[in-house]
Amino acid sequence: MNLLIAFAAGCLVATIGLLALLLAGLSYQGWIAFDQYLSCRLNKFAMADEAYSARVWRRRDDPVCAKRVKQIDWFFTKYMDQKDHCLNSYLSELRGSQNHPEYRK
Repeated sequence: MNLLIAFAAGCLVATIGLLALLLAGLSYQGWIAFDQYLSCRLNKFAMADEAYSARVWRRRDDPVCAKRVKQIDWFFTKYMDQKDHCLNSYLSELRGSQNHPEYRK
């Protein structure tokens, strides 16, 4: 139960962080860096260069991750007008589209 509470608190911190960063005008790359940091800090299955949304999509067969996918997708659909955020984040990781063009060659 303590792990669940810690995870929920981490999600809340990430959400508040996202809103604060958007309001503060931090760049898109700044948000990706913050997202990846929190993902690694909060979960042993995270990879250093993987967004949280991509990770929960990758692990969507796990019931906890499946729930997170629904929550994140709901948030991004409702507040950011972006459907299938986790799937799109995962596909972005596969394409490397969040990386500098030089790394995509």
